Amino acid sequence: MAGILREREFLFAAGIRKPGTFADRAEGGMCMLEVLFAIGLIWLLWKLIVLAVKAAWGITKVLVFIIFLPLILIGLVIGGLVYIAIPILIVVGIVGLLFGK
Repeated sequence: MAGILREREFLFAAGIRKPGTFADRAEGGMCMLEVLFAIGLIWLLWKLIVLAVKAAWGITKVLVFIIFLPLILIGLVIGGLVYIAIPILIVVGIVGLLFGK
């Protein structure tokens, strides 16, 4: 055992290092586990960004079709623009019937 330690000390002092030893990582090299961990974190971050965009799009659709569109139509009727509100209501109703789930 002492011979192996002396050989490593000699190689380290001579600037020759064996692959896979602590000296490799001490000089700034990344081991394979660290690379896999970094790739996994990047993949997880991407999945979370995609999930956030999908959730934001879903919330936006709900807000527009359940809250803002009826308010706009009510505002048009109150403002005396029934001739604009009725066609919008008809088009939205047809699209809802054709493409609704």
